[in-house]
Amino acid sequence: RYSLDDFPVDLVTLVNSVDLDGLNGRIAVFNNNAVDTDWAVIAGKFTNGTLEVNDVGYAGSLYFTNQNSLSGLTVHNGLVSTGYEGSVGRLMDATNGGNLTVTGGAVELHGAEKLNAVSISQQGTVAAYANTTTGAINNAGTLVFQTGARTGTISNAATGRLGFVAGATTGAITNAGQMLASGAMRTGAISNSGELAF
Repeated sequence: RYSLDDFPVDLVTLVNSVDLDGLNGRIAVFNNNAVDTDWAVIAGKFTNGTLEVNDVGYAGSLYFTNQNSLSGLTVHNGLVSTGYEGSVGRLMDATNGGNLTVTGGAVELHGAEKLNAVSISQQGTVAAYANTTTGAINNAGTLVFQTGARTGTISNAATGRLGFVAGATTGAITNAGQMLASGAMRTGAISNSGELAF
């Protein structure tokens, strides 16, 4: 477990690379509400495993600036981002991809990512600002693709908000929530019981 709350009023940068050896690592970043200068930057490269970020009481911001090679990431709280001061990182293994689970907090993807499966709970938010490829998506929170996307099947729950800003190629879509799409869309069959706008 990497706890980055010992320096609650300043920036913490982890520069060493970490081989997780097939295990699940945990990182917690404390958010000191009295200041706006406390966040953590992961400048080293995490490989060969999965990561779990933040939890109850830990809602800090974590920035990944290296080309990481994870097989999975779970975010419970706070912010995880791959964009920081002009640097653009990557979370998942570029070849094999990885699973993204967001039970709370927000994830910002500023570089291309390959996501094998995506699961977003009602309190979770994901924004992709670069081309993203995914497998099946189960969304009960907020998911926005700001650029082109290629996805598997999509299930957007009644609490889900799903947006495609610049078109996408998707599998079949089951929408019970809110879905807004613009640009060139190529989809599989659409089953809609919610709000849908193209």
